Amino acid sequence: MNFINILRLTLIFQCVCLFGFIAGCSVETRNYIEASDTLVMDFTVVPAKTPLPTPTATPDPVKEVQEELGITLEPGWELMGELEFGRWGHTATLLQNDSILIIGGRKRLSFRRASVVNGEILPLGSTEWATTSRFNWERTFHTASLLPDGRVLVAGGTGRAVLKEGEEEPLFRGNKDLNSAEIYDPKTDEWENAPDMAYKKQLAQAITLEDGRVMIIGGRSGVSTLNSIEVYDPESNSWSELEPMIQSRMAHSAVKLIDNRILVTVECHL
Repeated sequence: MNFINILRLTLIFQCVCLFGFIAGCSVETRNYIEASDTLVMDFTVVPAKTPLPTPTATPDPVKEVQEELGITLEPGWELMGELEFGRWGHTATLLQNDSILIIGGRKRLSFRRASVVNGEILPLGSTEWATTSRFNWERTFHTASLLPDGRVLVAGGTGRAVLKEGEEEPLFRGNKDLNSAEIYDPKTDEWENAPDMAYKKQLAQAITLEDGRVMIIGGRSGVSTLNSIEVYDPESNSWSELEPMIQSRMAHSAVKLIDNRILVTVECHL
């Protein structure tokens, strides 16, 4: 048998195998695939993977809001109305009515009159900031947390008691770390003192828990970095302490995970 005949027989054999494979596959629809070992021409049944679900579009919250309000928002930044005072070391809190509340901070680096004594609110859809009533305490590097009833808990920081209207400013009136807390009610524009925390602290982090309590994590007190955990319960208007962290932290970050555990990362030591 010469080479040409061998080649012809090989091609015929391959065509017969291919036809048989196609004919076999056309008999029924299957949910598995067949793989072939080309060396021994032995077919092996391999279960097919479960079909993947048809991909669906991820909801776009921005688009949903735009459709609901009938507006179109383009990506980018735009200038809003200016605050009455430029400030740093403050907090920004989104209220239940979607207004933005700015609390505390310092308006300049001078020793006297450094802290801001009023908050400012930007109503939804407005570019005009409104001034709140005066705090009970000037604060910088504090925490501010929205409570379930719409009020805002402000805790700790560094600062001093706010002077009463008409009270003369002392020549020297320095700041100190605070363990005081107060609550702002945006409906009445009033500040109410809350019970003091166990530790004076600034540069702490606050997390609102699933049940509405507020957890204050770490911070700095004087020259010491804290590992303490204090929790405010708005129902009983009281503070309690939890087991401290393994490591002391200040100027750190904290986030609540989807399983309600708290992840605390990074730290700054004195």
